[in-house]
Amino acid sequence: MLNAIKSNWRLAACAFGLGLVLLLLHGLTGAPEGESYKFNLPWFDAFRNSFWAGDLYPRFLPDLWYGMGGYDFFFYAPMPFWLSAVLGEATCPGCDSGTVFALGGAWMIILSGGTFFLFARRFFETRWAGVGGIVYAVLPYHYLIDWFDRQAVGEVAAMVFLPLIALSMIRLIEEKKGGALFALSFAALALSHLPTTLIALHLLAGIGIWLLIRESEWRGRLELIARFTVWGGLGVALSAFYWMPALGLLSSVSPDMLATDFYTPTAWLFLDGRPEISSERALIMKWALALVVVVAGASAMILRSASLQGKAAPPALIVWIIGPSVFAFFFMTVFSYPIWEIWILNRVQFPWRSLVVADLSIALGAVVIMRSLFRNQGGGEIMKHSILAALCSIVLGFTLLAQAPKVTGAVQAGQALSGAFKPVGTPEYVPPQFLQPALERFRATVTDADTGDDRYDLFFAEMERSIAAAFNALQADAPGAVLIALPHDRVRLQVDLAQAAEVRVPLLAWPYWRAVKEQGEALTLGVDAELGIVTVSLPEGPSTIEFSIAETLPQKVGSTISLLAFLLLIIGSAFGTHQRNSRAEKPLATSPR
Repeated sequence: MLNAIKSNWRLAACAFGLGLVLLLLHGLTGAPEGESYKFNLPWFDAFRNSFWAGDLYPRFLPDLWYGMGGYDFFFYAPMPFWLSAVLGEATCPGCDSGTVFALGGAWMIILSGGTFFLFARRFFETRWAGVGGIVYAVLPYHYLIDWFDRQAVGEVAAMVFLPLIALSMIRLIEEKKGGALFALSFAALALSHLPTTLIALHLLAGIGIWLLIRESEWRGRLELIARFTVWGGLGVALSAFYWMPALGLLSSVSPDMLATDFYTPTAWLFLDGRPEISSERALIMKWALALVVVVAGASAMILRSASLQGKAAPPALIVWIIGPSVFAFFFMTVFSYPIWEIWILNRVQFPWRSLVVADLSIALGAVVIMRSLFRNQGGGEIMKHSILAALCSIVLGFTLLAQAPKVTGAVQAGQALSGAFKPVGTPEYVPPQFLQPALERFRATVTDADTGDDRYDLFFAEMERSIAAAFNALQADAPGAVLIALPHDRVRLQVDLAQAAEVRVPLLAWPYWRAVKEQGEALTLGVDAELGIVTVSLPEGPSTIEFSIAETLPQKVGSTISLLAFLLLIIGSAFGTHQRNSRAEKPLATSPR
């Protein structure tokens, strides 16, 4: 390792410098006010507080909704917040949550470049693989759109693991090794972002079908299917402790909040001739797709030219340049309309999320193009490759120009906020009993003239009214009552009643709350129909009640599946290592007598 660094010290210095610049940039500017800032910052602040209070996987976050708590992390993937809570905190201990979150984002970008480097070394020399890692880390969709503009932190984290999935897939096919890496990477992807996982599943399925068609023997096809079924299934099982509750409990909250035209996939398809929901967003994504097409096409032409000269590229390189780019083009255009209309992929919401896998194509293609310019070849070839490189650079320039206003605006707005946020959660993860009153008041006041920002402010003002009413109800029923958040999905209520009463507790009504008195006596909980919060009948005098969220059936099943999968992974890895180490060595050749 040290020898590799010494022999490529310029590349190592460049990578180190870029990483340092990213950390400084993120640390000094803080979190940009991207589209998801209003949720990411309160999420991260609450997650960070619970995490460092000893709850390593906080699902209920008591700091959300102005202290009522939120169930958001029963549903949202934890990986980006784990990474930020650990790496961001280690970089700047004690800093405000906006700074720590921004530093966590920088680390995810840096890590994604590192994992792509490992992937690219499969095809290129160390120095060119390093160049590819740097390119991948700061690609327009990967960095500018996902971090600054949309602040899609789940996709940013997912991009750390996509190169490892691609690498382990190649190893499984060509070497029959890498199964454990495939399973772990796929599990990490699922823990980062479920929509990206669904996209990756479809891409991997497409590549798998292509490989099966090219496989000439049925035995080889069956072996291929078996390997990916076993290791892929293991990866799915390893992450079941997250996704099983996330999907199994979804009906207990309000996912229908997302059932609007904005979240309808077919409304975002290109080449359909329909008016665009957001012309600004569509322009950005069109240029991002154009960059995919141009870079993939240019690199394919260069590889084709080299093949005609007897310098054929590895088949896997061609697959991973062409596959994700064709996938993104197909799923972002009207040709995929029936799939988005009826298939499970419509849960992804936005077809342009396909660009998350297309960045693999761009980074590989960029290395092919740049590498071709430094090879010894004839003047005609140099001219052709230079023209292709110039074309790609022009498209890249227009892609950056299209994104520049959104990026600079997000940075400036983020600096103005200085990490400030309202402690809210996301409405789709609020139980309907509490959400509906605020939603009805919002619908009665909103007008067609209200912009998206106006609607957001109006709705969350109504949510604040509901929350204030819930806390006022507690004080009306039990004057002087105190509600204290505890680690591990628990809340303590301390009251001193002049007479027995039914007390309304400011906890979002959810069927999984349980309550016990200090002496261990279980209490029956109810729901206040008007406010949508928990109620409990208490006797006269002082009482200390501990509320906790019971472990649900999806949690129990998911955790059991993940534990069994982890044990199988350890046993399988140990068995494979033993098999490789115990293979009989070939006898040494001897001289003829």
